[in-house]
Amino acid sequence: MQNRSNVVSHRALAPKTTISILRADILLEELVMDKHILSLVKICFVKECNWHPEEKAVVCTFHKHDAIITVRLVFNNDTGKEGLVITDITTMPEPERGKGYGSIVLHTILTWARESKFTHIQAVQVSNNSECFWSQNGFQRTNNETNDFRFTLED
Repeated sequence: MQNRSNVVSHRALAPKTTISILRADILLEELVMDKHILSLVKICFVKECNWHPEEKAVVCTFHKHDAIITVRLVFNNDTGKEGLVITDITTMPEPERGKGYGSIVLHTILTWARESKFTHIQAVQVSNNSECFWSQNGFQRTNNETNDFRFTLED
């Protein structure tokens, strides 16, 4: 159970956006030093970003019309220091799936990643029923046993 006193929020970055640090011993200055996360939360329809420093991950919630899209991004994974990993992307409620909201969010993240000078994004452990989504959005299947898809960012 999370202790409420361990949550630090900062709302000055973008209207109606919250960044939460989930451990009291992680200072807000450490988050401010990460320009990538700060630039991500400035995207107009990001409603919340929760930073998990021990995992080098951020979970962002986007709102588009009646849909809520949640994306988990991991920084500095084994894909290389310029890489970014998407471990999860979901659209809820279920009737809002298939309307293109996930693609809108994904292309927003791709634009942000390119501007932030990342070299690639990798979607990991892609399920069979979502392979078409990743392919239609420009990701290429990698030849590994975990069924990852990769997008190479170019200037």
